[in-house]
Amino acid sequence: MHLENIFLTLAYLAIGASAGFLGGLLGVGGGVIVVPALIFIFETTGQFSSSELPPNVLVLFATGTSMASIIFTTGSSAVAQMRRRNIDWPMVQIWMPMLMIGAFASSYIAKFLPIQLLKGFIGTFLIFVAFVLLLDKLPHSKRNKPRVIPTAAVASTGGLVSGLVGIGGGNVVVPSLLYFNTPVVRAAAVASTCGFGVSLSGAFGYFLNGSVIEYPWALGYIYLPALIPIAVANTICAPIGVYFAQRVPAERLKKIFGGMMCAVSLYMFYSLISG
Repeated sequence: MHLENIFLTLAYLAIGASAGFLGGLLGVGGGVIVVPALIFIFETTGQFSSSELPPNVLVLFATGTSMASIIFTTGSSAVAQMRRRNIDWPMVQIWMPMLMIGAFASSYIAKFLPIQLLKGFIGTFLIFVAFVLLLDKLPHSKRNKPRVIPTAAVASTGGLVSGLVGIGGGNVVVPSLLYFNTPVVRAAAVASTCGFGVSLSGAFGYFLNGSVIEYPWALGYIYLPALIPIAVANTICAPIGVYFAQRVPAERLKKIFGGMMCAVSLYMFYSLISG
């Protein structure tokens, strides 16, 4: 049993390192790696398979743990953006509250969704991420910034999607801001800063909603034996990814990562069909 725990810890460290490195390299939220990887490990090891637990609890622990791990990486990214003075604070003040509301609400919605629907939603989102990376489909627009009500609708929906999938929101916020003609650097800075609020709010929601579940070494739907090594490795490897992003052709790596996301999404759908 002790040896099994060592192997699991090493696996969690590898997940965190991969998510941090690729997040720093490509600007892709680590949740797109952490969530499907945790689902795979939990299913393979039989974690959370007790008949006393709800059927969808495995996915809830994966998304809740992912949201909690993103707090550390988005926090460090936000600090770095503040030091570079890239953050458009008025834009953050508009986007962050509604993103946080959507992320918090997602934890309440997710616990009522069947595991098949949750897996299907995550798999579909990963296919979308792969499509963006493989085809380099970024929105081009000359649209002006939307008014308050449309912004609130887009932000709250983005927060809801982020919370259901277990990501920090960058995959949703950046394309939305680019669509409304926001400069790329400013969009990335706003997404990094808002991501801290999204992950904090989402993780708190998964903590509260999972408080009725009694499971060893868990805080609500946040599984500490996975969270700690993932967060540590993620935080350490994210700056390494940023370093290599300035020296390695990112386009080729985006294609590779897009292919990886296709494979991961296929696994999610296979897991959905097989049962």
